[in-house]
Parts: sequence; structure tokens; C-alpha cells
Amino acid sequence: MFAPLPISVVIPHRKDRESWFLQNCLPQVIDNNPLEIIIEDWDGGACEKRNVGATKATQPYLMFVDDDSYLYEFALIEMLRALEANPDSTFAYSDARHVMYQGIPYPNGNGIRKAMPWNIESLKRGNYVETMSLMRREAFVGFDSTIKRFQDWDLWLTLASMGHRGVYIPKTLFELHHFDIGISASVPFEESLEAIRLKHGIQA
Repeated sequence: MFAPLPISVVIPHRKDRESWFLQNCLPQVIDNNPLEIIIEDWDGGACEKRNVGATKATQPYLMFVDDDSYLYEFALIEMLRALEANPDSTFAYSDARHVMYQGIPYPNGNGIRKAMPWNIESLKRGNYVETMSLMRREAFVGFDSTIKRFQDWDLWLTLASMGHRGVYIPKTLFELHHFDIGISASVPFEESLEAIRLKHGIQA
């Protein structure tokens, strides 16, 4: 086991995912050896839980881990090393494998969602950075809970507008298991897309 990492992991947890969370998600987070794990399991939206958890974080690095995820071995240390090797970057992100259940629709279906090297103009055209990215805690500005969908995209766009940048790790470091469509996915796609464009002054 490597030394504990100076990372606070915040997990917004839903009780209806308790079995998966305890058997798969949490053990993998523990095996990744962060110094601090903060679980927010009260009634409320994921963004609100993430924001509250972040106020409790004490470590210099911060990561939000979904309770339906499965971190691969050494995922956190790979992200940490990427940030340490790139002091001009605020967050590190990677590819992710998406696993769908019970016929739940997903644009790319089962399989790996590839990200790309950091490029602001590409980010304005569409999000390629997963919520589960490691960031420097001091740079976290909070998720905008008034936005009902694409809150992660909004966060990365906000950070980019402030001069922050990300560093891409061209590896698959975790899985996201989709057991339901989620509350945010029930919000109309075009309506959600327009809300992001209006907030960030992006032309269609």
C-alpha cells in the first residue's frame, strides 16, 4: 500500500444505491488510499451534496466520486501525479467506461468515453471532462445548483473563463454504472444546452 494521498474524496450518496456503493464503490475508493473520504447521504441533489462536502474538505486536492462508480487501482495517484507534473493545470481528467443497465439509453452506449487534450474552444462545443476529475481544492468554485443538467460542463467552463486549465490523462481510470437515467437527465436536452450557452455566451 502506498502512502495516503493528500486528497479529499466527496461522495454524494443515494440510499437506493446502498448495496452497490458498499460492495463496489466505497472499497475501491478506500483502496485508492485518499487521506479523507466524505460521504453526503442526506436528501438532496448531487450538486448540493458535493458543495456541502467540499466545505468539509481539508486536503489540498479534491475529487467528487459518484456512488455508482468503480475506481480502478491507482486512479487517484495517476491523477495526482499528472497535476504535480503540470503545475499550470488546475484539474486532471481521464477517459471513463460507461456501463448501462436495463436498457437505459446513453448517447454512446456501453463503452469507453474518450476525452481529449485540453482545448477551451472544443470545451465550448461540448463537454469532454467527467465530473470525476481531480482538482486543486483552492480552485473549486462550487456547482451551480440552479442548472438542472450539465452541471459538470458548467463548472469546467466557469474555471476555464477564470484562466484555469485541465490536463488530460489518456487512460481509462474508472467506470460509471448507470442504473437509472438520473433526475438531471429527465430535463430536456435542448433546454439544458441553451441554458449553458446563455450563461457562458456560447453561440450555437
